[in-house]
Amino acid sequence: MSVSTIKKIQFTKKNLVTLLIAAISSALLLFLILSIFLPFAVYTKPLKLLVSIFGYLTFFFLVYSFLKPRETLLLRPLVDHWRQHVLLSLLAAALVFYFTTSFLPLHPVNVDMTITTNTPLGFMTAIAVQENGVTQRIDEGYEFSGEWNSSDGVLVHQGSQMGVIKLQSTVFTVSPLSYSIFFVPQSQPGQASVSINGLVHDVEIPAAGEADASGRVDFQGNQVQSSSKFWQVWIAAYPFLRFTALFVYFFMASLMLRSHTTTANGLWYRYLLLLLLTFLFHNAILFQDGFVNVQAHRLTWALIGCIFVILFPLLILRALQKNPKSKALFIVLILILGAGLRLYWIMMVPTAQISDFGDFHRWALQLASGTPGLYMDRHVTFTRLVGLIYKLMPNHVVMEMINILASSVIILCLWLIGKNTNNEKAGIVAGYLYAIFPSQIGMTSLVCNDIIAASLLLASCLFLVHYLNKDKVIFWVLAAFIFGCGIAIRSSLFIYSPVLFGVPFVKHKIQLNWRQILSVIFPILGLIAGYLFINTLAQSISVADMRIDEKRTVIWPLMVGTNVEMLGRENPSDTGLVYSWPEDEAFSNGLKLVAERLVDHPLHFLDVLKDKYAFIFANTTFTADVAFLNEAYDPATFKTNWPYETAEIQKAFALLSQYTYWLILALASVFFYHYDEGKDHALSLVCLVIILSSIAAYTFFEVQPRYQVPIIPFITIFAGLTFSKLKNKALVRKP
Repeated sequence: MSVSTIKKIQFTKKNLVTLLIAAISSALLLFLILSIFLPFAVYTKPLKLLVSIFGYLTFFFLVYSFLKPRETLLLRPLVDHWRQHVLLSLLAAALVFYFTTSFLPLHPVNVDMTITTNTPLGFMTAIAVQENGVTQRIDEGYEFSGEWNSSDGVLVHQGSQMGVIKLQSTVFTVSPLSYSIFFVPQSQPGQASVSINGLVHDVEIPAAGEADASGRVDFQGNQVQSSSKFWQVWIAAYPFLRFTALFVYFFMASLMLRSHTTTANGLWYRYLLLLLLTFLFHNAILFQDGFVNVQAHRLTWALIGCIFVILFPLLILRALQKNPKSKALFIVLILILGAGLRLYWIMMVPTAQISDFGDFHRWALQLASGTPGLYMDRHVTFTRLVGLIYKLMPNHVVMEMINILASSVIILCLWLIGKNTNNEKAGIVAGYLYAIFPSQIGMTSLVCNDIIAASLLLASCLFLVHYLNKDKVIFWVLAAFIFGCGIAIRSSLFIYSPVLFGVPFVKHKIQLNWRQILSVIFPILGLIAGYLFINTLAQSISVADMRIDEKRTVIWPLMVGTNVEMLGRENPSDTGLVYSWPEDEAFSNGLKLVAERLVDHPLHFLDVLKDKYAFIFANTTFTADVAFLNEAYDPATFKTNWPYETAEIQKAFALLSQYTYWLILALASVFFYHYDEGKDHALSLVCLVIILSSIAAYTFFEVQPRYQVPIIPFITIFAGLTFSKLKNKALVRKP
């Protein structure tokens, strides 16, 4: 920086404001990054200082470089409307702060454990630390003294000399811990004294062969306390600094929006985009799943995520810029990539069909074989369609192939939606991001209707976009017909009805006169026709004494979703309750119970929403749970061509999926700044209404992470739109 520049910074008020904003923003950004992504405590003090200084200077340079050319545009709305910007930013920050998870950042907790014994005792050199039901094994850091013999991976104490095992380790956590120690019963009863962080426990180990001979002993740990004053201050300051960071972010964003928007409607629309996408991103980035916690310090997967999510799309856009006629070729390659990754997943990770997926699979097999006495209580139409397919090939592999086909349809629709809205590059990038998305790849191996329903939703939106562009009712009818097919296959798809019947009114500013109201009748008839078509097809298969009970499951998701004690998740209490009622009374009784819950505990219900939103919109590690934790065989004997244990693959996959999600949401969140009211409105409006419909519906309904599947393609569209705004000169160097 030259001397003249320094003088300018010192004596120009405008530059001082820019410097101040850059300094504060950089500090807050560095704090949040270090809080969430890095287990900062593992670094030495000099390395901590070096990382902090280098990180701060890097962020300061980036923020200042962005603000400096725009300071005139940013300061003008600040001077003219500073009260509006402050109030609006406070409101937006408060909403995002309140309705997102309040998890503390990862911080280190010392595990100091000593096990002593003077009796025959076996001990497996692995202590499990459990956090929120997720187990971390500590296999290193043990010191042994006394007479111990090793046998088949078990240390056995046999001598009269006191045997001592010491463990000193650091665990990164956000919640209270519990410990599990694996003792191996010997021929005689054994005794041990276990000291965990100063708390002493006496343990009696029964002899092998006794009725209560169990090798596992569980201990409840202390409340999470940081290992140093530094971390205690860090944790205490975190909520305040998180809110401050949100306020600064929204304040800066509001200034940019004001300076780049000409109409009031455009301003409020862009601000809604900003608020929605920031909510999703902030929710996801704060989500601390156990798998993510365990692997948090392995930033290799973050680098891999950046390569696939940022670098490769840039290379695709660069190639498209040089060869504009190669777009069709790229789509073909992306389709091959998406199908290939999913096929490889199916081959390498043989997933057992459990829970709902297991029920669908078994019911369909029973339908295909003609076995009488079938009872079904949910997703009946989908299951009967699977039964028709199983008549040709009674194996869940055929459903995996159909899931690959449905995923290919989603990729193709993403491209065509972009092409029909003059955003073809955005569609290509969105298709690529969906093709490589780990959580969506993992869903392929399940007998489920989620991917199929998502493909029908995308196809419906494709024809809806055709209607918005060409104003021909036939496209609206086709969109409604496909949407009706989707509802028949997965009934929860109805929550996205506002995009089908609301967006056309907003886009075309339809007046409520008789002529235009009559035009809506045709899409409604198309929706009914699609629904009846799929249902009629499904009813062609049945077995003797088949009983269908869907009256209970209609109200069940609403009962579960409003159960604040169970955080709106599946639970045996509501399930048992709904099946205790007579079938004809289940719906009315359930609706009455829902009303009572909302009236009696409104504030508690609002407080629980942050947990519900995090569980469904922030978590992309769910396929790791299903694919790896629920194998039909012992995970310890899991064999693949990969040189890792099952647990390592599981953790790595979960972490890579979450990093990918963070990066895509971060890219999507930038779109508000580049939004073109003329070119981007139709496409962004469709995506916005889809996501808003999902958030509104799952405020009240039962939540599961896989319920996010239908909205993932629309998030990739926002990320694709961000990439498409890059200037040509950024992609291709001019000679």
